[in-house]
Amino acid sequence: MTCGSCRRPLMLVPASLVERRYRIFSLIDLSRIVMLPLLGGAIVAFVMGRVMPDTFARIVALALLTYGVLDVWDGTAGIESGCYRARRGVRKDRVGRRIAIGNTVFGGAAIALGAVGLLMTR
Repeated sequence: MTCGSCRRPLMLVPASLVERRYRIFSLIDLSRIVMLPLLGGAIVAFVMGRVMPDTFARIVALALLTYGVLDVWDGTAGIESGCYRARRGVRKDRVGRRIAIGNTVFGGAAIALGAVGLLMTR
């Protein structure tokens, strides 16, 4: 299921176990939310000495790649549709398009940095 105006992928999540109520979330945002505890667990494991530095560098590089891909995906969807979805709402003006362009550029930089990090740790 995708949004009709911005064509971002959407997902229905049950809001309550008792009643049939659902909330609509962006799949891009849910992916970012899922990545946070994984990266947090890697940081805690590194601090506790359970993860070697080269393994931790690979984990951080993969996280950069993942966040970069999500940012590029979100930014290109914003550029194509002319609207950018933020926490406070949807921007459908020039500022929204500029934010989407910046999101795409910084996402590309995160992909490049993550790729360099993966190449250096092997």
